[in-house]
Amino acid sequence: MVRAYEGAARIAHPIVSLVLRLHGLFRPRFRAAHRERLGLDLPVIASVNGPILIHAVSVGEVRALEPLIPLLPHADGIVISTTTEGGFATARRLFPETPVVAYPIDTPRAVTRFLTRIAPRLVVVADHQVGAVAGAGHGRQRAAEG
Repeated sequence: MVRAYEGAARIAHPIVSLVLRLHGLFRPRFRAAHRERLGLDLPVIASVNGPILIHAVSVGEVRALEPLIPLLPHADGIVISTTTEGGFATARRLFPETPVVAYPIDTPRAVTRFLTRIAPRLVVVADHQVGAVAGAGHGRQRAAEG
């Protein structure tokens, strides 16, 4: 099932990329996040063991993180990823010291680049809808490390 999805994602990638670029013409923040969504131009996180990556899709999920973030160990860093512009803005406002990045589009190359660059030791997903490629990518990365 995942392989079929990955194949379809590879075929759709050029179309999705074009749509994202066109959408970015009218929304500057979306345009700025386009390269992050492809797993490019992500911040380097100084970490010995890898940061904790927390994914929150939009405003509601980001707000739900407010009581959680202070409880997490910050020694190796925390990175928050979001899908929506509203979630991104809310995360930046609520957690100004924490890097916030755009979650990658659900294609094998973008997810692999994203996971390789961020290199998380733990992934926390504050959402019930994770793309098939991203979910499989998190699992493959962990299996390769373990």
